[in-house]
Amino acid sequence: MTRVGIVCTAQGPIAGCHNLLVKTLMELVSQIKELNKQVENQRTEIHHLRQLLEQCDLCSGIRRESCQSNPPPCFQGVACQDTREGVRCGHCPRGYVGDGRTCTPGTTCEEKPCFSDKEGKYQKSWL
Repeated sequence: MTRVGIVCTAQGPIAGCHNLLVKTLMELVSQIKELNKQVENQRTEIHHLRQLLEQCDLCSGIRRESCQSNPPPCFQGVACQDTREGVRCGHCPRGYVGDGRTCTPGTTCEEKPCFSDKEGKYQKSWL
């Protein structure tokens, strides 16, 4: 007798198929347990990836400035260095003053002698 792909012996459909059904059910249970393990591993991986994406500056739309940014963060001709804290710009070129990001025409005390006034502020001396 054949039922749904299972061959049973002449002992009857229930008695002859019992061992085969038990074996098939045990294999199915084993496969389901393996699939459950795989699903749990995927859940763990997805959770880890989600955390990485939530902590990612580029993924959150926050773009971290770098020396390769366009426009460049430092004044033209100023050395640029990428650090953990962000971009660090060097000194303004000769004839300019500023922080390296913004440089305006001017003269520093290194280029022209300076003196301290009564209030302790440094003033340019054009001697």
